[in-house]
Amino acid sequence: MASRKDHEYDTEKRLGTKATDIHKAMDHMFAQFYHRHRFVYHHKEGIIEIAKRVAYANNMDYDLAVMAAECHVRLDFHLGWQLSIPCKDDYLCGDGDWPTIGEWKGLCPWSTSLSDKHFGVTQEIIDEVHRRLNDE
Repeated sequence: MASRKDHEYDTEKRLGTKATDIHKAMDHMFAQFYHRHRFVYHHKEGIIEIAKRVAYANNMDYDLAVMAAECHVRLDFHLGWQLSIPCKDDYLCGDGDWPTIGEWKGLCPWSTSLSDKHFGVTQEIIDEVHRRLNDE
């Protein structure tokens, strides 16, 4: 996983802005889910949600916010522009850190043996996370 500084450097190089607020929002659930936080926002639907929130709150151009969030996801997956960004459903029943269906199936580049059976991501878990975020 890239650090915030890495994300800021990458988006500044590509888009001309550090987009710090986007990167903070994308990784905001890291403290709760550690390396399995990506199921919350690191997908097409999450990118749109983050872009809407951050663009509105910071008077930022929406399209720029979307592009910065896409850069964030692509850098975190270390795959550059080779694959399309996963959908939320690509994480269901997986370990939460890596999409498990579609063109992503079988591509996980790191070990996920750390108690995978305890970290299975279901629609109920995703819905609960989004309920808590909306209550904040």
